[in-house]
Amino acid sequence: MLELTLGRRADGQAITTAGRENPHIFVDGISGAGKSFKLKRLAEDAVCQGAQVIAFDYTGDFAAYMPPEGLPLRRMDVSSEELQINPLSPASGAPASVRGQRLVHLLLAGYRLGTRACVDLMDAAVQYLESGPEIPTVSGLVEYIEQVCPMTRGLASALEPLKGLSRLITSGPEEINVKLNLPGLLILEFRQVESAWMRQLMIELLLRVIWDSRTSTAAGNPNPLILLLDECQNLNWRKDGMPVRILREGRKFEIGGWFASQWVENECAKAALREAAVQMHFRQDQDAATKLARTMASNNREKRERYTRLIRSLPRGSFIVENPCCGICLGHM
Repeated sequence: MLELTLGRRADGQAITTAGRENPHIFVDGISGAGKSFKLKRLAEDAVCQGAQVIAFDYTGDFAAYMPPEGLPLRRMDVSSEELQINPLSPASGAPASVRGQRLVHLLLAGYRLGTRACVDLMDAAVQYLESGPEIPTVSGLVEYIEQVCPMTRGLASALEPLKGLSRLITSGPEEINVKLNLPGLLILEFRQVESAWMRQLMIELLLRVIWDSRTSTAAGNPNPLILLLDECQNLNWRKDGMPVRILREGRKFEIGGWFASQWVENECAKAALREAAVQMHFRQDQDAATKLARTMASNNREKRERYTRLIRSLPRGSFIVENPCCGICLGHM
């Protein structure tokens, strides 16, 4: 279990995460309030305690980041051949039917597919996997559909998004060629993925294969795994999406989700993010401060007004933290 120092109270007493089983953190606040700086320091602290932190840098916030001397750091561009991911890999031990379902669910993160298209694609994927390819891949499935399968209307509509996915990734024999139990900071860069829907699809794919790979060998993973995602309001917050799953089930596998945002409007996202034991609120704009204060104060009008004024006036580097260890308190970096 990680023991992280979130900051200090006005009297100098440390605010920590010690003694909790929930590894998730949610940080929100306006740009420039200190969110990214705080998350980087927490990531360094986690790595020093033996965790692996994977930062999804689709905002470019880690582009100029330089770690402290001795901290293990690796950068990988998600579109490069260096990173290999394969949602159809047999390495997980899942049967063909399950891998076919996973592929369909993945495509639904970035595309609108009808029921007929989903069913036909799943059937084609299972047929392809059961045909015995040495290394099943998404591009191999595309070729199999074009050469072997009768082209139904549903399959035709699913083929284009499948081709798009095959162009995004380099597949190998494993679900992902990143070791998920080695301490260090891995920064996944998205510089070559410019389209918003392609980024969302790539993030969902990476989260899914990391989850499947990690949970299939949970007994052999001695180190915590932290997944750090900024601007999280743009993620897939459907109930079957990976961010929701990480927040609700990640603790069972020592997977922590660290999410940051300026403000979240999606109701499903807000409900899921409330699962995080630590909520760090930096300065908010007027509308967001009012909404946040209402949530924190419940129906207490006096508290709501006091929290609203406080949240709007927080200086850079100061925050309000909601934490089982200390309740609601004011902290400083």
